[in-house]
Amino acid sequence: MTRQVLRPFQVDIGDDVRREWTRGVQRVAAVLPTGGGKTTIFVDIAERWLADNPGRRVVVIAHRTELIEAAAARVQAHTGLAVGVVKAERNQTRAPIVVASVQTLASREGRRARQIADVGLVIIDECHRAAARSYRDALGAFGAMGRGVEGGAVALGVTATLSRSDRLSLGAVWESVVEGPTIMDMRRDGWLVPPSGLFVRVDDLNMARVRTSGGDYREGDLGEAIESSLAPKKIAEAYREHCPGRQGIVFAPTVSSAGVICEALVEAGFTAVLVHGGTPAGERADAVAAYRRGETQILVNCSIFTEGTDLPMTGVVVIARPTKSNGLYVQMVGRGLRLWCFTHGELNNLLEPCCGDVKPDCLVLDVVGASKRHRLQAQIDLFGEDVIPEPKEPEDILELEDEGEEIADDLDTSWIEGTGVLVAQVVDLFHSSGAGWARTAAGAWFLPTKHRYLCVLPTLVAGAYGFDVWSVPKSAAEAWQNVAWARDDLAQARTLAEAQVQSGERISQDRYGWRRAAPSQNTLRLATRLGVETEGRLGGEVSAGIDRALATGRIDPYLTPQMMGITV
Repeated sequence: MTRQVLRPFQVDIGDDVRREWTRGVQRVAAVLPTGGGKTTIFVDIAERWLADNPGRRVVVIAHRTELIEAAAARVQAHTGLAVGVVKAERNQTRAPIVVASVQTLASREGRRARQIADVGLVIIDECHRAAARSYRDALGAFGAMGRGVEGGAVALGVTATLSRSDRLSLGAVWESVVEGPTIMDMRRDGWLVPPSGLFVRVDDLNMARVRTSGGDYREGDLGEAIESSLAPKKIAEAYREHCPGRQGIVFAPTVSSAGVICEALVEAGFTAVLVHGGTPAGERADAVAAYRRGETQILVNCSIFTEGTDLPMTGVVVIARPTKSNGLYVQMVGRGLRLWCFTHGELNNLLEPCCGDVKPDCLVLDVVGASKRHRLQAQIDLFGEDVIPEPKEPEDILELEDEGEEIADDLDTSWIEGTGVLVAQVVDLFHSSGAGWARTAAGAWFLPTKHRYLCVLPTLVAGAYGFDVWSVPKSAAEAWQNVAWARDDLAQARTLAEAQVQSGERISQDRYGWRRAAPSQNTLRLATRLGVETEGRLGGEVSAGIDRALATGRIDPYLTPQMMGITV
């Protein structure tokens, strides 16, 4: 038995969960980022709960074989207690802690669930799935879905993203939420590596006719759009240019598109392997094992590695799967944020810094614009539909239901055409500032003030991207001034830029207020002169367009490929 040592924030989460139970809350969800140690936390909570409640059992529920086996192994390793598995042909119901498949518990009207007696605590891994009927039935079988059930269990759910794109109500299941640190908090405190984003434009990627289904884009349409474009080739080229020596995971919308991307990577000389829900369990395990050993450089997957995947050696995440779901986006990027030392291995369970060769960051290569739509911050959304249908949830792939044929007319495709000279464009994955940041036509970040622009421009320093902060007077007669030399990441550079705004300077775009007023006649005249669209737009939107047009004319003519990190 290896006694686990909890980090301070993990101790706090456990204390907060127990406090919620003490005050009468039955079902509590705990939310913390991928790499935050959700399994470590629920194993510690389970062990403490058993010590305080002799004669009762704990059931851990998951939806995939890998999650079930991993949870059983962790519980056994860290508690020394007997662990049973209830799944398919396995029916070990008498152990103090039972790890079970939700599909097995829900089958045959819950007969297998009733065989597990004296359950007092139910833990649900990836609990954003708990709105599905199968989970609700499993919770109900153990008396965890309503107060007043004699001997009823309390419940704990853990997830990195307590939200769903299909709008099913999570609030009907989880009564209280314990929030852990954010991704930015954990990055700042050294528990996660910093992510850096790079958007790779694919000029012929046409998603204008991609339809929606079940609250997200239809995978089939997305797959066809990816396959019929230059995206697979661009992914291979970008990987070769920006991260040729790193291990990475590619997320694709369909098995077919994943296969095309995998072929492009192999043709480019990479050791890449395709893994999907139809891959036999043994082959899938072998592929993951080869990746862990470093024999395979790239895993190309469809709907497999978004949840419960612990591959901390991953230094690149390729987003080739557009999505409306911020939760899914965060899950994908989170696969690469765990700490890793190439000398000592996994670092997430250590409390002290490592002095070896540590993974410096995670590069997010985005070829579909998801990083422009979503923020790298988990959302908590407990509100949804009151009437909960029964979504189909196969063991390995959560498939979207064909609930409509509507065209995705709200999909932002403006980036597809491209207006500037950029080939690869650095993006801020956090979108963290409350100030009115905008971008020029060529992609330069700028913050407009009364008499100048504070501009953040990428630069290459010793082969790595950094960020310079410049003060750019609006008057062409005045010279640029450097405010700060190469910062480590975009969020840090933008924070430094905002700190330069003097009390007498007015930032022209407040985050909310500028949206509400109608444009003035002077604003409309200036917008017309600059070619800014005004039809049907509010005053703040027109003002933002004017700022962008003026900043584009002031900044873009002086940009160089080296300043913008362009592949030439």
